[in-house]
Amino acid sequence: MNKIKRYLKYNKHKGGVNITLRNLHKYKLIHGKPLDVTKYPIRSNLKFLKGHINAFREIFIPLYNKNKFDFSEIIKQVFFLVEREERLKGNEPPNSWKDLAKSIKDKNHIIHDVLQYRLHPTKEPKTRLKLLAKLQQYLKKLSKKYIK
Repeated sequence: MNKIKRYLKYNKHKGGVNITLRNLHKYKLIHGKPLDVTKYPIRSNLKFLKGHINAFREIFIPLYNKNKFDFSEIIKQVFFLVEREERLKGNEPPNSWKDLAKSIKDKNHIIHDVLQYRLHPTKEPKTRLKLLAKLQQYLKKLSKKYIK
């Protein structure tokens, strides 16, 4: 079953426990023993980023083009993509999207555009096309840099 059919069958993207395990140290233990995250399989930051890049190409963008994935969902996934790139660079990304955007000083970075869209959504096709074009460039840049 291809990825788009699997997505449509379950009606949403199924993520793994990688994110929870990676962020477990940020949570306060209320009861019991803390989990030892080294006992669980966690993808490397590189595999995690590659998987997300492929999800854009194979699931998110094709489904958006078929009107089965909302543009706001694309925008949300860009934040997660940037977060994954920051982790690969060795940075610990902030928890909020505003703080993530503040932490990236390059004002031409896609994070600043998607944050503006998130704060001020529009259905204007030109704005969406411009963001999608910038996203395609960003995905291409990430692929060249990390997938080769």
